[in-house]
Amino acid sequence: EAAATLRDNMRAVLLSGVGLFLTYLGFNLLYSRFGTSSYVLYASISIITTTVIVGMMWLNEPVNGLRMAAIAMAVGAVVLFSLGSTKP
Repeated sequence: EAAATLRDNMRAVLLSGVGLFLTYLGFNLLYSRFGTSSYVLYASISIITTTVIVGMMWLNEPVNGLRMAAIAMAVGAVVLFSLGSTKP
């Protein structure tokens, strides 16, 4: 039964594996080049892209006010992080 499920969902499994690899690669590059301060930026961008691309576009999940608020807050976090990084 598990083999059949894996076989039937191989595309999703492979895409998930690639996404997980890119996430780990991104965290490793950020940590090795910029230290831990860039985790906030990368985490917020990951939340935005996962919500929009996977949730809304790929899985056709409904968009409600709470999801739009979460996306707006994540974008706000990226903007505030960028502003805070440029000011001494």
